[in-house]
Amino acid sequence: MELRYDFLLAGVFFGLVSITGCGPTTKHHSTSTVNATSPGVSQSASVRDLAQFPSAVSTALSWVQSHQPPGPTGLPQPAGPLVIPRSPTRYFAEQARLTPNGFAIQLQVVSHALPLNSPLLETDEQRSMGTIAWQVNLEGLGANIPQYVMGLNSYWRRPAAVFTTITLADHVRGHRYAFSTTEAIGNPVQPISVLTWQQGPWTMEILGGTTGQEDLRADQLITYIVSHHLPKTVAGVIAIHLTASPQPAAATTQIDWMAPNYLMMMQVTDTVATVDNPISACQMIASWSTLRPRAVQ
Repeated sequence: MELRYDFLLAGVFFGLVSITGCGPTTKHHSTSTVNATSPGVSQSASVRDLAQFPSAVSTALSWVQSHQPPGPTGLPQPAGPLVIPRSPTRYFAEQARLTPNGFAIQLQVVSHALPLNSPLLETDEQRSMGTIAWQVNLEGLGANIPQYVMGLNSYWRRPAAVFTTITLADHVRGHRYAFSTTEAIGNPVQPISVLTWQQGPWTMEILGGTTGQEDLRADQLITYIVSHHLPKTVAGVIAIHLTASPQPAAATTQIDWMAPNYLMMMQVTDTVATVDNPISACQMIASWSTLRPRAVQ
């Protein structure tokens, strides 16, 4: 997926690209906070030791931390989710690399154990099994932050002008559009049904299923967000794509958000779409944590 950056305002970008899984994997430990010393760590960020992350996440984060330049660099600190879906094959293979302004990590579902950054992950057979990926980079942003965040989300569709107002769970008002005419980045798409609503700074959108399927998923997501803490943000987008069949509709999800001092975008795409995908995606961003910095020698 190609992302576009057309604006100029300092920020940090985080992307979680693809998942295939059967349920969450998590570890429960105490959290701590640190003062912000780089764009990748906020004053309220959850800071964890390496052993507190799931094994595949900690392997990748350890590589990033060991390959980043020592001392203060202004680059984002290694970070990732404490909760990830379980691999349906029991195996994740890790890929990690540094970027000019941060780092990128991918956990790919594989049929058997492979070492970190294995060249076998580039084969079509392996890529088709699904991935979890994220990257954190210093990036440029525009003054219109909500529109910029929507533009990063490849699932987001710019709604048509005519809509019907409906009441969803917890008395939340939503808008159902008969179809969507363009993507946020301007590419033409086929007309589809779109349901949108707002919860605080978060904008949600569901598309691709029947109206009943959209309403059911909306109610589930609203209930989760009301009872859980998503990352602090000035603008966030959760976009869910449903498959019209079978019942209940499976889903894929992409989440983008900008925190008060940096932008983070998470995209979740299940190549074998699952019913619980949207909640799994929210569990990952709700558990997002920063790796504790190495002690200065």
